[in-house]
Amino acid sequence: SNINVSFKGATLLYAATIGGKIEIVKTLLKLNANPNISTNEGTTSLIMACQNGNLEIVEELLRHNADVNKTGQKNMGPLFEAAYDGHYKIVELLLKNNATIDLKENGEGKTPLFIACMNGHLETVRVLVANGANVNESAYNGFTPLIIAAQNGYLEIANELIENGAEIDIQAKSGITAIFMTANNDHIEVMKALID
Repeated sequence: SNINVSFKGATLLYAATIGGKIEIVKTLLKLNANPNISTNEGTTSLIMACQNGNLEIVEELLRHNADVNKTGQKNMGPLFEAAYDGHYKIVELLLKNNATIDLKENGEGKTPLFIACMNGHLETVRVLVANGANVNESAYNGFTPLIIAAQNGYLEIANELIENGAEIDIQAKSGITAIFMTANNDHIEVMKALID
C-alpha cells in the first residue's frame, strides 16, 4: 500500500504531525514516508510541526530530509511559522539546517524577524539577529522590525535591534518613523530609548 496516500489532502505523516504523535512520525519516516508532500493548502509536515512548536518532530523530519525552505500559503515557510509563534529553539534548529533567514511572505512582505518583533518574541529576535537577519529589512509598507516593535511598545526588542544596527530614522511609505510610532501609541520608555 502507498504510505504517502492522502485523505482530504493530508498524508498519514501530516496527520501524525498535527497530533504530535512522535512514535508514529518516526515509524512512518522509517517506512520512507515523504516529508515534503504538501496539503491542498500547501502546508508541509515541517511547517505544521513548526507552527505547533514540536521540536522533537521537527528534528525527526529534518533528519529525514524535510525541505527546510519549502513554503506554503503566501510563501510562509517553516522559519516564518516558528518565528511567528516564538519557538526560538526550532528557529535555531532551522537556521542550523540552512533555512533562508530573510525569506519574505508574499502577503505583506514580512520576514521571520519582522513577525517575531511584531509578536513580541524577544528570544526569537535574539536568535535571528545573532544569525544575521537583516534588522532593517522592511515589509512592503516600509515598516521595519524597529517600527513594528516601537508601535507595540516592545522596549527590549527595540534595544536588541538598535544594538545590532537598526536604523532609527527609516521612514515607512506613509512617512512615519519608529519615534513617531512610540509617541502615537504612548510608549514612553521605547521613545526615550530611540531618542538617547
